[in-house]
Amino acid sequence: MFSSLVLFIFSDTLLAQPNPELLTSIIEEYVSDTSPGMAVLATKNGEVVYEYAQGLSDFSSGEKLSTDQVFRIGSVTKQFTAVAIMKLAEEGKLQLDDNISMYIGEEQTAPDISIRQLLQHTSGLGNQQDLAEFRMDDIKEVPEEMLAHILGSTLKFPAGSGYSYSNLGYVLLGHIIEEASSKSYENYLRDEFFGPLKMSDTGFEYITEFSSNMAKGHSPDGKIFKYAEPFNMEVPFAAGGMVS
Repeated sequence: MFSSLVLFIFSDTLLAQPNPELLTSIIEEYVSDTSPGMAVLATKNGEVVYEYAQGLSDFSSGEKLSTDQVFRIGSVTKQFTAVAIMKLAEEGKLQLDDNISMYIGEEQTAPDISIRQLLQHTSGLGNQQDLAEFRMDDIKEVPEEMLAHILGSTLKFPAGSGYSYSNLGYVLLGHIIEEASSKSYENYLRDEFFGPLKMSDTGFEYITEFSSNMAKGHSPDGKIFKYAEPFNMEVPFAAGGMVS
């Protein structure tokens, strides 16, 4: 799937003497003005020194991409999940070496995994595609049913004995944030981060209406592009559900 992208450039070499023409030429090598687009932001010492959008936000209508559009940010969501866990740890509402069973209801049996192991991708949990019984169309209560799928999955290895990048682990961290904070995951991030930091264009498309300013996702269809298949972003949840 091709999606309009947000790209952050942090290069001391490129930005020692900001050269907009050089940056623009690099972008235009990869993205034409008639293909799904790319928005680029370059900063130096916390100051924006360059921003540029190239290509289309909507291939079908020909709408041009702009630098203020909202994108799905995928696994960048995990950074917010991790810092939320660390904040709750600072506040004494959880400890990183707590067993996850402390945050799982009595009706569920949790594997022997710590919060720290979820954060570090050493839990042995995998990804949605590793769940043989998982079917998007079967999920009615997200993330509640996802929790049951995760807790019932087979670990790839005993927790702490290996490393495997895990979306499921970060979905589970979102649930732990809810239990420790007594708030929904989305409300906790809004109250503790988005609001205080004035991040008014960051959140969750299934909670807040961003559609009027959302860049469209696209998939190739021969020599043209079509809209990407719809995907319920409640499924990736705390592992990849955010937009910004």
